Amino acid sequence: MPQPARQAEHAPERGPTAPRTASGGAAGGAWRPRPTAGAAPAAKPEDRLDDAAVRAAVKHINAALDEVLLDADPDATRTQLAVVEQVKAWAQQQANAGRMLLPAAEQTRLTRAVLDERFGLGVLQPLLDDDDIEEIDVNGPGQVWLHYAGARKVPGPPVAESDAELADKVRRWAARAASPREFSAARPLLNVALGVGVRMAATMSVTTGTHVSIRKQRLMDVTLDKLVGRGTIDETLHAFLAAAVRARLDILVTGGVAAGKTTFLRALCSEFDPEERIVTLESERELYLDRLDRHDDVVSFEAREANQEGIGAITLVDLVPQVLRMNPDRILVGEVRHAEMLALLQAIDNGLEGSLTTLHANSGAEVFGRILTLCAYAERHPEPADVFRLVGRAVDLVVHLRRDPRTGHRYVSEIVEVLEPADAHEPAINRIFTPGPDGRAVPAGITPKLVGELEAAGFDRRLLTHAHRLWEAPSGRGRP
Repeated sequence: MPQPARQAEHAPERGPTAPRTASGGAAGGAWRPRPTAGAAPAAKPEDRLDDAAVRAAVKHINAALDEVLLDADPDATRTQLAVVEQVKAWAQQQANAGRMLLPAAEQTRLTRAVLDERFGLGVLQPLLDDDDIEEIDVNGPGQVWLHYAGARKVPGPPVAESDAELADKVRRWAARAASPREFSAARPLLNVALGVGVRMAATMSVTTGTHVSIRKQRLMDVTLDKLVGRGTIDETLHAFLAAAVRARLDILVTGGVAAGKTTFLRALCSEFDPEERIVTLESERELYLDRLDRHDDVVSFEAREANQEGIGAITLVDLVPQVLRMNPDRILVGEVRHAEMLALLQAIDNGLEGSLTTLHANSGAEVFGRILTLCAYAERHPEPADVFRLVGRAVDLVVHLRRDPRTGHRYVSEIVEVLEPADAHEPAINRIFTPGPDGRAVPAGITPKLVGELEAAGFDRRLLTHAHRLWEAPSGRGRP
């Protein structure tokens, strides 16, 4: 969706920081915008508009702008000039009515708020621009919760005057997305990508009011090197995973909600040969590999919902056959949630090596049951024994991620090699890395059957038997 000119396309990489309040402190408090360098001094409290007054002013000014800016897509410079003029006119009206004389700082703040409402997410836009905020939950117009990196949660500013106004805002945000989605009483469940690294889920009618959850991808241009610096993996895992990608092993990344699966998948992609042709499939776009300079040949597919008449839907299952006709070197599925699990396994089993995907699971051991459940959604699904044999042939590695609920820190906790079923019903496994004393993955002393392929891709098998310097970032790499 269009964003104000000041918002960067990719949020800058930031290493873990001490918890901050919105005013820059180290603990407690609600969100407040950070001062902008070079900005005019803040107005005195008696000269400032409160949140409700700002929202009312923004609504009035935008209504006036609708009469001035008749173009569907007006020139950005002309739009900003028109906003400045309308803000001045509104401020003059307030002064003439004897209400208040609006200082320059408040006029600047109001101008920003109007632009945010017109092109961004209104009151929520400054929160999206705050690099330390990872998630935003809106429980109706007056209750907003902000989740910071480091697992800190604080209240945010009200977003609307009524539930109806909030629902209307969500409807407009979804309509402005690159792939617009409907939000109404008839279509009360919304999932949409609002822009690079921003995904929104919303509900109405089936909940007591309008509820919104926004998740931000803080790391877009991420690599395995950067994950070492952040403590997500150590040097041994870096070497192992890089070799696994180069060896074109098929990798399934698992973890719970907000475990960092999409970011991890994007980091694995940094090991691709730049000349490889990559095809991505997603329900809502999150990977955006086509926006990164390191990937020259990317085709990005996104599922499509049905229209108001209930026709026109295109699912990931529908897209898999088309993807196979696009000459891919690798297929990436952002997240497998339904019957596309079976279609993907069959595509990999038919010779498409080096594919990557993510899947919700609470542990590496749980993943086969989850796969079986998802395959059962397929219209014509095989028997469980056939599914497990297919998994054993199609999946090489399962990499499981965890998120510490106390600190918000994300890390790899285990890696298992997947083999065809032997004596048991489910696929056989080799536990290559298992959780250490602090839960982070350490070598289990097992040599994988795929070690020859890993060595051909540059891996030193001795790293699986020597546990020195585990989870230590080498000097000079540091945290991004």
